Amino acid sequence: MKPVDHPTIYSYAQLGGSDLALFRLFGPGLGNLLFSWARSVVATRKYGLASIAPTWPNLAIGPIIRGESDVRSYVGLFRRAEDSIGGLRKIGHLTSCQRVNECTFEADLARGVSLKCFAGKVIVFQGLGNMFADIADDYAYVSTKLLEIVKDCHKEGCSFDFSNSICAHVRLGDFKIGSQTTNISWFVAAVREVRATLRHNAQVFVFSDGNDDDLRPLLALDNVTRLSFGSSIADMLALSNSKILIASKNSTFGMWACYIGRMPVIFPEGGGCQQQIHSEDSHRQIYWNGYDAFPDGFIVSCRHSVGQGVSNP
Repeated sequence: MKPVDHPTIYSYAQLGGSDLALFRLFGPGLGNLLFSWARSVVATRKYGLASIAPTWPNLAIGPIIRGESDVRSYVGLFRRAEDSIGGLRKIGHLTSCQRVNECTFEADLARGVSLKCFAGKVIVFQGLGNMFADIADDYAYVSTKLLEIVKDCHKEGCSFDFSNSICAHVRLGDFKIGSQTTNISWFVAAVREVRATLRHNAQVFVFSDGNDDDLRPLLALDNVTRLSFGSSIADMLALSNSKILIASKNSTFGMWACYIGRMPVIFPEGGGCQQQIHSEDSHRQIYWNGYDAFPDGFIVSCRHSVGQGVSNP
């Protein structure tokens, strides 16, 4: 749908927690909050809306109490998009304009309500929505917009050489609560199976919020190295540059790296949050039980990704 001329309608991604316009309290992790942001940028383009800059800074007590390496403050990670509204104008619009939920907005448009009826209102995008199903075909645009707002000092991983290597994202931290973590033995098995698929002892880079003791069985493998670029968004962008990704179950952080990078990805079988991320090529994404051979289509995708051609498995 092409934007049409209409009085200004605003879009605002309410990222979660208690949003006080200048900062937030107790908001979710980066992977989760990016969904509302992404839906807002897609709708802003689709309907010709005026974007109000989201509130990234966050105070989360849990990560501090647990002593996690990432306290989820998100300060200093993002710049305000040039075409977005910030400062006093942002506060003015958020305090004076009527807010309309995105679902109501879309439903009203679907039944024929004119865009002009939303003039002067703020369309609010909040929560997970349908996750990647909402933005499945918009990955190129969403990725471009994300790179535009990430500060340059967090983009080092975008140029890191991951040639002929594997990346593993081992989510621990708050996932230890409620036993949400993926067993480290699964990652060990996945590394061995990928190496067998590639027929060489590929370098493995491990990204994790856990400590070395948590990761010991994985780090004990030959040619395995921990890697970090210093911030959550920097590591997500670095992971998006990987050739093959071994991801943790239910971690939207790893899912976002895959969404941006479009590489072959292995998720653990049995996770409750199973998303179809590769809408254009389902062979690049598998949910693996830890012992069966990889499907032929996935093997071809892996070898394509590291430049080994499409020789028969």
